Amino acid sequence: MNKYSINLYLLLILCFITISMNGQGDTQPIDILDRWEDITKMQPGVSVAIIESGEIKFKKSVGYANLEYQIPLNENSIFDIASLAKQFTGFAVAKLIVEEKLRLNDEARTYLPELGILDSGILIKHLVYHTSGLRDVGGLFALSNQGEIFSSKEALALVKGQRNLNFSPGTEYDYSNTNYVLLAVIVEKITGQSFREWSEANLFSPFKMRSSFANDNPYEIINNRAVAYYSKDSSFSFQQNNGMSLIGSSAVYSNLNDMIIWAQALQKESLFPEVFKLMKNKGELDNGQSVDYGFGLSLGNYRDHDIIEHSGATPAGFRTQLAFMPDKDLAFIVLSNWGDIEPIRDLGKVIFNSYLPPQEDQGAGSAPTAPSIELTEQMAKRFVGEYLFNNEMYVTIRADNEANLTIELEGQEETPLIPLTDSSFSLPVASAIVVFHSGSASKNQTDRFESATVFVGGDVEGKIERKRAVEKLIIDHKNYQGLFHSSELNIVFELEAFDGKLYINNTKMGKVLLNEKTKEVFIPEEGVASSIVFSFNSSNEVDGFLLNRGSRMRDLEFFKIKSVH
Repeated sequence: MNKYSINLYLLLILCFITISMNGQGDTQPIDILDRWEDITKMQPGVSVAIIESGEIKFKKSVGYANLEYQIPLNENSIFDIASLAKQFTGFAVAKLIVEEKLRLNDEARTYLPELGILDSGILIKHLVYHTSGLRDVGGLFALSNQGEIFSSKEALALVKGQRNLNFSPGTEYDYSNTNYVLLAVIVEKITGQSFREWSEANLFSPFKMRSSFANDNPYEIINNRAVAYYSKDSSFSFQQNNGMSLIGSSAVYSNLNDMIIWAQALQKESLFPEVFKLMKNKGELDNGQSVDYGFGLSLGNYRDHDIIEHSGATPAGFRTQLAFMPDKDLAFIVLSNWGDIEPIRDLGKVIFNSYLPPQEDQGAGSAPTAPSIELTEQMAKRFVGEYLFNNEMYVTIRADNEANLTIELEGQEETPLIPLTDSSFSLPVASAIVVFHSGSASKNQTDRFESATVFVGGDVEGKIERKRAVEKLIIDHKNYQGLFHSSELNIVFELEAFDGKLYINNTKMGKVLLNEKTKEVFIPEEGVASSIVFSFNSSNEVDGFLLNRGSRMRDLEFFKIKSVH
């Protein structure tokens, strides 16, 4: 399984993990830092603050900012706050709207006419709410022939080459860093200042966040900088990349003290109340469905309480979270240089639960756990079979002698499917709803179902489709060999077959094994993509493929330019 596998897989894994954070009611904030308390251990750590009714109730840093020089973390340690930076970009856009210098319904191409892809009808609101359909520049950069420097300049060059979107603007929500990179550039176009200059004068200075700045220089010397690490065997690995300054989506540096000021401002809507109110408005799709995202803020719910939050993660290993629960007037900040932790899971839920009444264990989620109808044997047969989930993982659905259905995701245990209607099921273990679709327009009650859509929290998580088992196929790997070109990224991948296996290769990604799922669908063993879907001409010869890197970069076209035999 590569690192781009879909979230449902992670949800199914997490459901088998016992995490002791189910609303104990008396959890003390200090408890969450116990694992980092032993100062004799040389390890990365976290800086945490809890704010209640505007007052700092807890503030502590544990672990080390720099393992090589044995420098402990403290409240002044400077972190790359990763995607928390989107809040500041959101603030800038909201402020310009309040000042009537920008409108949500403005066409993005008005400000960036050089980007032809924006002619698809992308508006400012589509960028703000992640409903533009633009592919994520992070995935594009990973495949491109660009070097190690990744700034707005490189990002714009990648976007300029794009000819297709993931989806039509306004029809879906799908988080993409590209949106906020473009918003920051638009702020620069309107104001005539660099985003760093504008944010210093209009944001960090007014709030007296004296250690915070948008880093547009990847080689800048930063005093008190924390270095990020990952766990590796019994030690840690250093993977710091100082070449990223992706203004707008990330690249803001700050410390715990400054982020406390920002959290208090978000809570109290101080200095700029109209701007903060606008930031907290949910987006909307063209069909009227609301989007749980505002101006750089996720707008969700936890245990029946509204929460406003955002998390961040960088390839180097920084992990960040800022969240608050308005009705409890409670906020917390987590800044970490340990790439293995998940702030909201490992720390944030513990904090929220410590301020909420105890709750009974409700399992993996709120999906119904009791059947609404009873299946007959004939009905159950319509679902049984082999499927692929998002062209990535095998899915097997089975029925027992009493017409009870189970589903097994590749590498996971079997788990029950709970019937809700004659074509929809609850998957409680993943808090999911699975809705099946027949391959026949006749709606014959004996026709088997060919596909299903998986929903988590009301959002589409992915699709499963019937497949022909690969062990029943005879795959001629030589038919897939050749050079394949993407005009959108202007890169060439070579596919090579030897020793009964197929490999994909280019200068940046190296040689990667492709594992076949079907004749059309192959899954790279690592890195390069989440799936590759081949196309064939009338002579049954491979003539191209679509490359996907999760939902954020879909169907990047490659066409065969040379066969190799």
